[in-house]
Amino acid sequence: MYETYNRIRAYLFRLLDSKFGTKTERMRYFSSFISGYDFDSLLDIGCGMGLLFDNMSSSGDAKLLVGVDLMKTRKGRYQHVVASATALPLIDGAFSLVTAYSLVEHISEEEREPFYREAKRVTKNHGTFLIQLPNRYFIIESHTYMPFFGFLPSRLHSFAYRGEYVAVPSIKTVLGSLEENGFEVYNIERYEGQFLPFSRFFRSIGLFYLFPMGYIIYARVRKTKDDRNIRLMTFQHQSDKERSLSVNSSRAQRRRHN
Repeated sequence: MYETYNRIRAYLFRLLDSKFGTKTERMRYFSSFISGYDFDSLLDIGCGMGLLFDNMSSSGDAKLLVGVDLMKTRKGRYQHVVASATALPLIDGAFSLVTAYSLVEHISEEEREPFYREAKRVTKNHGTFLIQLPNRYFIIESHTYMPFFGFLPSRLHSFAYRGEYVAVPSIKTVLGSLEENGFEVYNIERYEGQFLPFSRFFRSIGLFYLFPMGYIIYARVRKTKDDRNIRLMTFQHQSDKERSLSVNSSRAQRRRHN
């Protein structure tokens, strides 16, 4: 039974991709959400075959483009690192933009916290961590193509797959996890399925308004109390220095007048 279902699912995916170029169009659409960012370094966690880098309209002044995935591949435009999302072999604070497209749902629940911690570790203090999250409650579940599948409990989701983990968390769960692991969310965008067949029709009847395909979540590393204290001490030091310079200048002027 499972083999029949899996063959049908794989056939539908290949059909959509061959007829409509869904895989490429999907990544081209998602890459538009970073087109307005000025970043000097980009890390795409779970990069797969590097489609994000292939479909970026411009990498701006980025001097460092890195993709991490368990899959081995070779691309000329970026550096490909074979590693787990929960153990990134990268230095702290190396990237001004870190992305995770369609990744969270493929990470088991017990490994999601280490994933968020690693993403925070490699993101610069003023950088952005972007997550693309499918809508768990979209009427057609994006992995199984089953209607209303997302309304089932998460423990039942893995029954639809063998050899891989797929369970889309709710946006509320992801936002809570980001907060718990040192991020602050500063923007959330709902996205439509512009890469899907009949997307204009779906938009015209208001389907995407009622059921967005998913969310683009923008977060930054939350400033700690120590960071605020350091900035306050720096400000006070600069103020003391300016006052000292002002006093010395006044004394020098008095001496010249005398």
